[in-house]
Amino acid sequence: MKTKGWLLLGLVGVVACVGPEQPIDGLIENLPAVTNTSKVFTWDLKANNYSLEESYPLELTGKVGDDLLLNVIVTDVGARLDTTRIQLFNRGDTLLFQDFLTTNQVQTVIDTLQTGLRNLPAVFEVNAKRYTGQVHFTLTVQ
Repeated sequence: MKTKGWLLLGLVGVVACVGPEQPIDGLIENLPAVTNTSKVFTWDLKANNYSLEESYPLELTGKVGDDLLLNVIVTDVGARLDTTRIQLFNRGDTLLFQDFLTTNQVQTVIDTLQTGLRNLPAVFEVNAKRYTGQVHFTLTVQ
């Protein structure tokens, strides 16, 4: 009888064990999700008092006349503690785009690649200190 009791208790313990909760939006807190291909760059973050300083060389390719679509969605911004920002630079280190992530927003920019591809982004940078909020950044060449 004692063996059955321990076996039952062990079975209950195994069945009752659960792993971490699955994220509803697919994002794990304080871990950026990045996609970097020849046609799309995405950077998504669900931050809670998160600090980072990162630079991503972009794999984007395009030709003169291609459309460049940039989309930024910022939600659930907490108290602004610093000048958290994202930036895009071209191959010549010229600043092409900058956004301070201090307010909830939706922003879309459409541009056409110019001669010499001087407006094709080559580097994505993000700088944050104790940032709280969600950021969805997408850059597409079509």
